[in-house]
Order: sequence, then structure tokens, then C-alpha cells
Amino acid sequence: MIKVIASDMDGTLIPHYGDGVPEEMFQMIRKFREHGIQFMAASGRQHANLQYMFKPVRDEIDYLCENGCLVFHDGKLVHQEIMPEDAALDLLSAFDDKREYEVLVSGVDTSYVYATSEKFGNFCRDVVHNHVTFVPTIHDIPEPYFKISGWCSDEKHALQEVTYWDRLFGDLFTVVYSGNGWVDFSPKGVTKGSAITWYMNEYGIGKDEVMAFGDNYNDEDMLNNVGFSYAMKSAPEEIRDFCYGTTDNVVATLKDAFKDIL
Repeated sequence: MIKVIASDMDGTLIPHYGDGVPEEMFQMIRKFREHGIQFMAASGRQHANLQYMFKPVRDEIDYLCENGCLVFHDGKLVHQEIMPEDAALDLLSAFDDKREYEVLVSGVDTSYVYATSEKFGNFCRDVVHNHVTFVPTIHDIPEPYFKISGWCSDEKHALQEVTYWDRLFGDLFTVVYSGNGWVDFSPKGVTKGSAITWYMNEYGIGKDEVMAFGDNYNDEDMLNNVGFSYAMKSAPEEIRDFCYGTTDNVVATLKDAFKDIL
């Protein structure tokens, strides 16, 4: 019996960047809870952003945020990963020489953006719907580093440069391309897969009791660590190949799989 349904957001539950969660998903989440099935938003996005996106059911779901750096269960932060500070500062300094990127530093309840990047910060706040805090320098961030993201408007360039970043910092961080021009850096070994494995171990959930959906390289470990994994048909072939199934519509697949309760 499935006990947890975990879904990536951008490119998966939300096929097109900027769209909202399908309205019928909220009613489905309530139906799942009635039958003992927990829904989890599993994303590179921040917690506040995901709560905004799932506002009608925000207190009824769990959250795997920031590519596995944060896990929220029953409304509480239950798991957090931290970067070594010196390594994080070296990474931020490296971005100073890459003018094609904007930088977002994740906090638990907000995202930090340099004051000199006002346009980018406004984009993150008004379009992406992050909670954003502007800071003068990297030394004005008042909490530990756990995820740093570089965003490039040229998505193809960002994807191609993942190997560049991994060559420089792969010994210190997990480096993944999250789609839409975002290159994400997390503590070494931390992925959506490590986070969902921690969650399953913590709450006594077996692999065959978890269904997960994803579309990109930052979903690979999560899909590889659950019993019923679905890759979007738009996902890279190497991800589609090992999954239990493929889909082009998460809601439709869930309706078919759970038609007896939906």
C-alpha cells in the first residue's frame, strides 16, 4: 500500500514555469489523507514558496525543500543539512567572476539576494514567489549556509556549465542542474534521494510504500530510492530508463492509480 506520494514541482506537477498547482490536486490531497496517504512536495524551492503554492492545503502536506536540505513534517522542521562555511564562501567568491549568473542563498524562512541584484530579487519575490531578504554582502547572512543557487537566463549555458562547477566544487558540494537556468549547490551527498531516504527511515516507511514523480537531474536520486518512480516523458533518457513508469501528467497518473479512492 502506498503511504507517501512525493512530487517534484517545476516540469513535473507544474509542467510550465510560472503555472500554479492544478486546482484539482488540492482535493486529491485531502482524499489521500482520508485514506492514510501523505503527499509531499519535493522541490528545489524554498519552504515559504511551496506553502504559497499549496495554500489551500499548506498545513496538510509535508515538504522536502531546497533539494533535500530541509524536511518539514506535520508543520515542523525535522531535518536540516548544513554546508561548511569556508567552502560556501569560496563558492560565493567564485560567482563574483561569473557575471552571467545571479546568486540566491537559501535560509530556512527566506532567500538572501545581494542588494545590488534588485531586479533579480524582485523576480524571485514577485514571479517565483519566494520570501526574499536583500543583504549588502555575503557576510550579512545571519544563518548557516545550506544551499546556494546560481541562476542564468541562458538555460542551455547553465546546463552545460554544470560540469564546470562540478569540476571546481564537486568534492565539496552536490552540484545539480534543477531546470529553468538554476544550478544548485548543496552539502556533499545531500539530494532529494538522501532526504527521502532519511524520511522513510525516520517514520518507518518502506520503499514499496512510496511513489515519486520527477523530471530532472535533481530528482534522479529520489526516483532511484523509491519503489514506484515516475519520470516525466520530457525527462532525460537516462532518468526515464530506470523508472517504474513515465507520464506526461501527474494528476492523470494519480487518478488512474488511485481511481478506487478518488
